[in-house]
Amino acid sequence: MRKFYFLAIASVCFSFLSQAQIRKGSVYLGGDINISSQKEEQLMPMPGGTNSEGKNTFIYIGPAVGIAIKENVFAGVDFLYGKSDSKYLNSPNSSKVSALAGGIFIRRYFPLANKFYLFGQVRLGYQKRNEDQTSLVNSDRIEEDSWSVQANLFPGLSYNVYKSLYFEMGLNNLLQLGYLHTDRTQTSALGGSISTESKTFNLQSDLSGNSLNIGVRFVLPKK
Repeated sequence: MRKFYFLAIASVCFSFLSQAQIRKGSVYLGGDINISSQKEEQLMPMPGGTNSEGKNTFIYIGPAVGIAIKENVFAGVDFLYGKSDSKYLNSPNSSKVSALAGGIFIRRYFPLANKFYLFGQVRLGYQKRNEDQTSLVNSDRIEEDSWSVQANLFPGLSYNVYKSLYFEMGLNNLLQLGYLHTDRTQTSALGGSISTESKTFNLQSDLSGNSLNIGVRFVLPKK
């Protein structure tokens, strides 16, 4: 009986060890791209007001690249550029947002059976954001400049679809620690302005699935 248990355990261990390992020197390529445009109708809150048609444009580009510093472990960098623009006809209401960000990460893959992998990623990043908007109600202009530093834990599941192509899903914000600094200036259409400054530390966790990320990645093996 003991011999049977030993052989069973050895068989399971061998099945894990025999799965495809990602070799040192392999290259990781990933990222996200989202470009969208939509039209909407905005209802005026004041009696006698005229409804206004608007257009929202959104651009998000976030490439990432890494290299396997040892078997199944990648070290890499990522970059993010985001921009949104909302404009309305017959209305002073408008909004422009732009963001630049970059970070470094360590990602480790844990081979399972049948081309499946678990992975965990730790990332440290910096982001700078600017927002400029004009209020619909009183035509006040609001400007916000902010910068933030975040560290987050990102676990997930990966499947090697074909050769270098991997299908992945994971929780982007399972655990996040960050610091946010914001400068805000509100300028009245009648003259005068108010400036405020805020500093925020935060620790948050999201297990609801709202931060679920699904996409494809490429792992180019070292030749």
